[in-house]
Amino acid sequence: MPSTLPVAAARRVLQSAREHIRKSESFAVETTLAGRHYLQMMADARIRGFEIVLVYIGTENVEINLARIRNRVLVGGHNVPEQDVRRRYKRSFQNLPAASAGADHTILFDNSTEEGYRLVAVLGASGDQWFKPLPDWAAPLA
Repeated sequence: MPSTLPVAAARRVLQSAREHIRKSESFAVETTLAGRHYLQMMADARIRGFEIVLVYIGTENVEINLARIRNRVLVGGHNVPEQDVRRRYKRSFQNLPAASAGADHTILFDNSTEEGYRLVAVLGASGDQWFKPLPDWAAPLA
């Protein structure tokens, strides 16, 4: 039963987003961007006149994410199976170019170090700004 909870929660988020789109209400969602449902939702929202802002946070490698999950579990947080983390990590980067292309504005952050988020880029119709050093994961968008 517990393994079905994340799926049910994701369905509720998508349903709630559809309602906001239908009512022309602003909203935000958090996603690993590992699935294509959110790409379709972005396209649907854009057709309905929404301004789409993508804030994407990447890390240089999946091992960083796995270590952070292990640390979270040690202090009572929830676990995510390693195979799911590895699959989502890869798919997220595969979906990033399409998500960025479907957004009016894209803001990229790198969170690979313990110092915190580092601004990588601000992309949009008025021009793109890139901040060095550019992480390898962001290079396909440059």
